Amino acid sequence: MLPAEGVGLCAKCRSACFCSRACAQRAASNAAGHPAAVCSALARLDFSGLSADACSALRYLAQANALRASSLAGDADAAARWGALGCLADGLGGPAQADAAELHRRLAAATPVGSPYLTEAEAGGALAAEARCGYGVMAPCGRGGERRLRGTGLYPAAALLNHEALHALPAGEELTCAYFPLHLSLEERQARCREQYGFACACPRCAEEATWQGEDETVDLEASSLEGGVASEEGMDEEADPAVDPGGGPAAGAGLPRADPAYIQMFLLKYTCPQPECFGTVAPRPGGDPLECSLCGFTRSEAAFLAELEATSD
Repeated sequence: MLPAEGVGLCAKCRSACFCSRACAQRAASNAAGHPAAVCSALARLDFSGLSADACSALRYLAQANALRASSLAGDADAAARWGALGCLADGLGGPAQADAAELHRRLAAATPVGSPYLTEAEAGGALAAEARCGYGVMAPCGRGGERRLRGTGLYPAAALLNHEALHALPAGEELTCAYFPLHLSLEERQARCREQYGFACACPRCAEEATWQGEDETVDLEASSLEGGVASEEGMDEEADPAVDPGGGPAAGAGLPRADPAYIQMFLLKYTCPQPECFGTVAPRPGGDPLECSLCGFTRSEAAFLAELEATSD
Protein backbone atom coordinates (compact mmCIF):
# COMPACT_ATOMS: atom_id res chain seq x y z
CA MET A 1 0.00 0.00 0.00
CA LEU A 2 1.07 3.55 -0.66
CA PRO A 3 1.06 6.24 2.02
CA ALA A 4 -1.78 8.74 1.89
CA GLU A 5 0.81 11.45 1.25
CA GLY A 6 4.47 11.28 0.33
CA VAL A 7 6.37 9.38 -2.36
CA GLY A 8 5.89 5.62 -2.69
CA LEU A 9 6.68 2.83 -5.16
CA CYS A 10 4.08 0.70 -6.87
CA ALA A 11 3.86 -2.46 -4.76
CA LYS A 12 3.41 -4.72 -7.82
CA CYS A 13 6.05 -3.63 -10.35
CA ARG A 14 8.37 -1.59 -8.10
CA SER A 15 9.12 0.59 -11.15
CA ALA A 16 6.58 3.41 -10.91
CA CYS A 17 6.65 6.07 -8.20
CA PHE A 18 3.66 8.06 -6.95
CA CYS A 19 3.30 11.03 -4.65
CA SER A 20 0.12 9.72 -2.98
CA ARG A 21 -2.60 7.07 -3.13
CA ALA A 22 -4.80 9.47 -5.09
CA CYS A 23 -2.00 9.97 -7.63
CA ALA A 24 -1.64 6.19 -8.07
CA GLN A 25 -5.39 5.77 -8.53
CA ARG A 26 -5.51 8.43 -11.24
CA ALA A 27 -2.56 6.86 -13.05
CA ALA A 28 -4.16 3.41 -12.90
CA SER A 29 -7.30 4.67 -14.63
CA ASN A 30 -5.41 6.43 -17.45
CA ALA A 31 -4.28 4.50 -20.54
CA ALA A 32 -1.32 6.87 -20.82
CA GLY A 33 -0.50 6.55 -17.10
CA HIS A 34 0.09 3.37 -15.10
CA PRO A 35 -2.80 1.01 -15.92
CA ALA A 36 -2.65 -2.70 -15.07
CA ALA A 37 -1.19 -3.57 -18.49
CA VAL A 38 1.76 -1.23 -17.99
CA CYS A 39 2.30 -2.36 -14.40
CA SER A 40 2.42 -6.05 -15.34
CA ALA A 41 4.69 -5.34 -18.33
CA LEU A 42 7.16 -3.42 -16.17
CA ALA A 43 7.24 -6.30 -13.71
CA ARG A 44 8.14 -8.77 -16.50
CA LEU A 45 10.63 -6.69 -18.52
CA ASP A 46 14.30 -7.66 -18.50
CA PHE A 47 16.38 -4.55 -17.76
CA SER A 48 19.66 -6.41 -17.15
CA GLY A 49 22.72 -5.00 -18.89
CA LEU A 50 20.95 -1.85 -20.11
CA SER A 51 22.14 1.69 -19.55
CA ALA A 52 19.96 4.11 -17.58
CA ASP A 53 18.83 5.73 -20.84
CA ALA A 54 17.99 2.36 -22.40
CA CYS A 55 16.00 1.37 -19.29
CA SER A 56 14.00 4.59 -19.59
CA ALA A 57 13.41 3.89 -23.30
CA LEU A 58 12.20 0.36 -22.54
CA ARG A 59 9.78 1.63 -19.89
CA TYR A 60 8.53 4.17 -22.42
CA LEU A 61 7.93 1.38 -24.97
CA ALA A 62 5.89 -0.49 -22.36
CA GLN A 63 3.72 2.64 -22.03
CA ALA A 64 3.41 2.99 -25.81
CA ASN A 65 2.56 -0.70 -26.16
CA ALA A 66 -0.24 -0.44 -23.60
CA LEU A 67 -1.56 2.69 -25.30
CA ARG A 68 -1.71 0.89 -28.65
CA ALA A 69 -3.43 -2.13 -27.06
CA SER A 70 -6.07 0.13 -25.49
CA SER A 71 -6.53 1.81 -28.86
CA LEU A 72 -7.13 -1.55 -30.56
CA ALA A 73 -9.61 -2.45 -27.81
CA GLY A 74 -11.78 0.55 -28.71
CA ASP A 75 -10.65 3.18 -26.20
CA ALA A 76 -11.29 6.44 -28.08
CA ASP A 77 -8.94 8.53 -25.92
CA ALA A 78 -6.14 5.98 -26.32
CA ALA A 79 -6.75 5.87 -30.08
CA ALA A 80 -6.43 9.65 -30.31
CA ARG A 81 -3.23 9.64 -28.25
CA TRP A 82 -1.72 6.79 -30.27
CA GLY A 83 -2.59 8.53 -33.53
CA ALA A 84 -1.01 11.77 -32.35
CA LEU A 85 2.14 9.92 -31.28
CA GLY A 86 2.44 8.30 -34.70
CA CYS A 87 2.39 11.69 -36.42
CA LEU A 88 5.33 13.13 -34.50
CA ALA A 89 8.36 11.58 -36.23
CA ASP A 90 9.60 9.13 -38.83
CA GLY A 91 11.50 5.99 -37.89
CA LEU A 92 15.05 5.81 -36.57
CA GLY A 93 18.10 4.81 -38.60
CA GLY A 94 21.66 3.55 -38.15
CA PRO A 95 22.83 2.61 -34.63
CA ALA A 96 19.61 3.95 -33.11
CA GLN A 97 17.64 1.41 -35.14
CA ALA A 98 19.83 -1.40 -33.80
CA ASP A 99 19.16 -0.22 -30.24
CA ALA A 100 15.43 -0.12 -31.01
CA ALA A 101 15.58 -3.71 -32.27
CA GLU A 102 17.07 -4.90 -28.97
CA LEU A 103 14.48 -3.03 -26.91
CA HIS A 104 11.72 -4.44 -29.12
CA ARG A 105 13.04 -7.96 -28.53
CA ARG A 106 12.84 -7.46 -24.77
CA LEU A 107 9.35 -5.98 -25.05
CA ALA A 108 8.16 -8.97 -27.12
CA ALA A 109 9.69 -11.42 -24.62
CA ALA A 110 7.78 -9.77 -21.76
CA THR A 111 4.42 -9.81 -23.58
CA PRO A 112 2.07 -12.70 -22.69
CA VAL A 113 1.43 -15.22 -25.47
CA GLY A 114 -1.50 -14.14 -27.61
CA SER A 115 -1.38 -10.49 -26.53
CA PRO A 116 -0.73 -7.82 -29.19
CA TYR A 117 2.48 -5.83 -29.05
CA LEU A 118 4.26 -3.20 -31.12
CA THR A 119 5.95 -4.19 -34.35
CA GLU A 120 9.63 -3.34 -34.61
CA ALA A 121 8.78 -0.46 -36.97
CA GLU A 122 6.17 0.90 -34.54
CA ALA A 123 8.66 0.65 -31.67
CA GLY A 124 11.25 2.56 -33.72
CA GLY A 125 8.69 5.23 -34.59
CA ALA A 126 7.65 5.62 -30.95
CA LEU A 127 11.28 5.96 -29.87
CA ALA A 128 11.93 8.51 -32.63
CA ALA A 129 8.93 10.56 -31.50
CA GLU A 130 10.24 10.68 -27.93
CA ALA A 131 13.83 11.41 -28.96
CA ARG A 132 12.93 14.21 -31.37
CA CYS A 133 9.84 15.74 -29.79
CA GLY A 134 10.15 15.15 -26.04
CA TYR A 135 10.48 18.11 -23.66
CA GLY A 136 12.59 17.75 -20.54
CA VAL A 137 10.58 17.86 -17.30
CA MET A 138 12.73 19.27 -14.50
CA ALA A 139 12.64 17.90 -10.97
CA PRO A 140 12.46 20.31 -8.01
CA CYS A 141 15.76 21.77 -6.83
CA GLY A 142 17.85 19.47 -4.64
CA ARG A 143 19.17 20.43 -1.22
CA GLY A 144 22.20 22.07 -2.80
CA GLY A 145 20.14 23.88 -5.41
CA GLU A 146 21.09 21.47 -8.21
CA ARG A 147 18.59 20.72 -10.98
CA ARG A 148 18.03 17.43 -12.81
CA LEU A 149 15.72 16.00 -15.41
CA ARG A 150 12.81 14.04 -13.99
CA GLY A 151 11.80 12.72 -17.41
CA THR A 152 10.39 13.84 -20.74
CA GLY A 153 6.92 14.81 -21.87
CA LEU A 154 5.26 14.77 -25.29
CA TYR A 155 2.84 17.69 -25.56
CA PRO A 156 0.24 18.00 -28.37
CA ALA A 157 0.48 21.80 -28.41
CA ALA A 158 4.01 22.51 -27.19
CA ALA A 159 3.97 26.01 -28.69
CA LEU A 160 1.58 27.00 -25.91
CA LEU A 161 4.14 26.24 -23.19
CA ASN A 162 5.72 29.11 -21.26
CA HIS A 163 3.59 31.62 -23.16
CA GLU A 164 4.05 34.22 -20.43
CA ALA A 165 7.60 34.78 -21.70
CA LEU A 166 6.40 35.96 -25.12
CA HIS A 167 5.77 39.52 -26.19
CA ALA A 168 2.61 40.51 -28.10
CA LEU A 169 2.35 38.45 -31.29
CA PRO A 170 0.29 39.11 -34.42
CA ALA A 171 -2.20 36.46 -35.50
CA GLY A 172 -0.60 33.73 -37.57
CA GLU A 173 2.94 34.38 -36.31
CA GLU A 174 5.23 31.33 -36.33
CA LEU A 175 6.76 30.41 -32.97
CA THR A 176 10.20 28.80 -32.96
CA CYS A 177 11.72 26.68 -30.21
CA ALA A 178 15.32 26.66 -28.93
CA TYR A 179 16.49 23.05 -29.00
CA PHE A 180 19.92 23.69 -27.49
CA PRO A 181 21.76 26.11 -25.18
CA LEU A 182 21.56 29.56 -26.75
CA HIS A 183 25.34 30.13 -26.85
CA LEU A 184 26.12 27.25 -29.24
CA SER A 185 27.56 28.16 -32.64
CA LEU A 186 25.66 27.81 -35.90
CA GLU A 187 27.78 24.81 -36.89
CA GLU A 188 27.12 23.02 -33.59
CA ARG A 189 23.39 23.74 -33.72
CA GLN A 190 23.10 22.56 -37.31
CA ALA A 191 24.97 19.31 -36.64
CA ARG A 192 22.91 18.49 -33.57
CA CYS A 193 19.62 19.34 -35.29
CA ARG A 194 20.47 16.89 -38.07
CA GLU A 195 21.85 14.14 -35.84
CA GLN A 196 19.38 14.29 -32.95
CA TYR A 197 16.20 15.64 -34.49
CA GLY A 198 16.44 14.89 -38.21
CA PHE A 199 15.96 18.38 -39.66
CA ALA A 200 17.88 21.46 -40.79
CA CYS A 201 16.78 24.57 -38.92
CA ALA A 202 15.90 27.62 -41.01
CA CYS A 203 14.90 30.04 -38.25
CA PRO A 204 15.73 33.78 -38.61
CA ARG A 205 18.76 33.60 -36.31
CA CYS A 206 20.29 30.77 -38.30
CA ALA A 207 19.45 32.41 -41.60
CA GLU A 208 21.30 35.54 -40.47
CA GLU A 209 24.32 33.72 -39.01
CA ALA A 210 24.66 31.63 -42.20
CA THR A 211 25.52 34.87 -44.03
CA TRP A 212 28.47 35.58 -41.73
CA GLN A 213 30.93 33.85 -44.08
CA GLY A 214 34.46 33.60 -42.78
CA GLU A 215 33.46 35.15 -39.45
CA ASP A 216 33.19 33.62 -36.01
CA GLU A 217 29.45 33.35 -35.58
CA THR A 218 29.58 32.76 -31.84
CA VAL A 219 28.77 35.66 -29.54
CA ASP A 220 31.20 36.41 -26.69
CA LEU A 221 28.78 36.95 -23.84
CA GLU A 222 31.49 38.42 -21.61
CA ALA A 223 33.27 40.81 -23.97
CA SER A 224 30.60 41.87 -26.49
CA SER A 225 30.47 45.58 -27.22
CA LEU A 226 27.37 46.94 -25.53
CA GLU A 227 27.53 50.57 -26.55
CA GLY A 228 23.97 51.67 -26.99
CA GLY A 229 22.93 48.43 -25.30
CA VAL A 230 20.25 49.91 -23.07
CA ALA A 231 18.45 51.47 -25.99
CA SER A 232 18.71 48.20 -27.93
CA GLU A 233 17.35 46.20 -25.00
CA GLU A 234 14.42 48.50 -24.55
CA GLY A 235 13.58 48.13 -28.23
CA MET A 236 13.80 44.34 -28.38
CA ASP A 237 10.05 43.81 -28.38
CA GLU A 238 9.64 46.35 -31.16
CA GLU A 239 11.96 44.60 -33.66
CA ALA A 240 10.45 43.57 -36.97
CA ASP A 241 12.24 40.22 -36.54
CA PRO A 242 9.68 37.42 -37.02
CA ALA A 243 11.50 35.09 -34.60
CA VAL A 244 10.27 34.80 -31.06
CA ASP A 245 13.39 32.87 -30.09
CA PRO A 246 16.38 33.23 -32.44
CA GLY A 247 17.72 29.68 -32.09
CA GLY A 248 18.75 26.97 -34.70
CA GLY A 249 20.65 27.14 -38.24
CA PRO A 250 20.38 26.48 -42.09
CA ALA A 251 23.27 25.94 -44.48
CA ALA A 252 22.53 29.18 -46.31
CA GLY A 253 20.41 32.17 -45.40
CA ALA A 254 19.41 33.31 -48.88
CA GLY A 255 15.70 33.99 -49.26
CA LEU A 256 14.88 33.28 -45.59
CA PRO A 257 13.61 35.76 -42.97
CA ARG A 258 16.67 36.96 -41.03
CA ALA A 259 17.13 38.33 -37.53
CA ASP A 260 18.96 41.60 -36.92
CA PRO A 261 22.54 40.93 -35.65
CA ALA A 262 22.15 43.46 -32.82
CA TYR A 263 18.91 41.77 -31.77
CA ILE A 264 20.65 38.37 -31.66
CA GLN A 265 23.43 39.77 -29.49
CA MET A 266 21.05 41.47 -27.08
CA PHE A 267 18.78 38.41 -26.89
CA LEU A 268 21.72 36.18 -25.94
CA LEU A 269 22.98 38.65 -23.35
CA LYS A 270 19.59 38.90 -21.70
CA TYR A 271 18.37 35.31 -21.87
CA THR A 272 21.59 33.25 -21.46
CA CYS A 273 22.41 32.57 -17.81
CA PRO A 274 25.49 34.62 -16.77
CA GLN A 275 26.62 32.10 -14.16
CA PRO A 276 30.01 30.52 -15.05
CA GLU A 277 29.73 27.38 -17.22
CA CYS A 278 25.93 27.21 -16.91
CA PHE A 279 24.60 28.56 -20.24
CA GLY A 280 21.02 27.79 -19.23
CA THR A 281 18.14 29.86 -20.56
CA VAL A 282 16.61 32.48 -18.27
CA ALA A 283 12.94 33.31 -18.68
CA PRO A 284 10.35 35.26 -16.68
CA ARG A 285 8.67 33.59 -13.76
CA PRO A 286 4.85 33.67 -13.71
CA GLY A 287 4.04 37.33 -13.36
CA GLY A 288 6.99 38.56 -15.41
CA ASP A 289 9.84 39.40 -13.00
CA PRO A 290 12.45 38.28 -12.08
CA LEU A 291 13.94 36.05 -14.78
CA GLU A 292 15.00 32.57 -13.64
CA CYS A 293 17.50 30.13 -15.18
CA SER A 294 15.95 26.82 -16.22
CA LEU A 295 19.10 24.91 -15.18
CA CYS A 296 20.74 26.42 -12.10
CA GLY A 297 17.85 28.52 -10.77
CA PHE A 298 19.79 31.82 -10.90
CA THR A 299 17.45 34.84 -10.81
CA ARG A 300 17.91 38.37 -12.11
CA SER A 301 15.42 41.20 -12.29
CA GLU A 302 14.88 43.41 -15.32
CA ALA A 303 16.26 46.34 -13.32
CA ALA A 304 19.43 44.40 -12.44
CA PHE A 305 19.99 43.48 -16.09
CA LEU A 306 19.59 47.10 -17.20
CA ALA A 307 22.00 48.22 -14.46
CA GLU A 308 24.59 45.71 -15.72
CA LEU A 309 24.19 47.05 -19.25
CA GLU A 310 24.62 50.62 -18.01
CA ALA A 311 27.77 49.70 -16.07
CA THR A 312 29.30 47.79 -18.99
CA SER A 313 28.67 50.49 -21.58
CA ASP A 314 30.06 53.33 -19.43
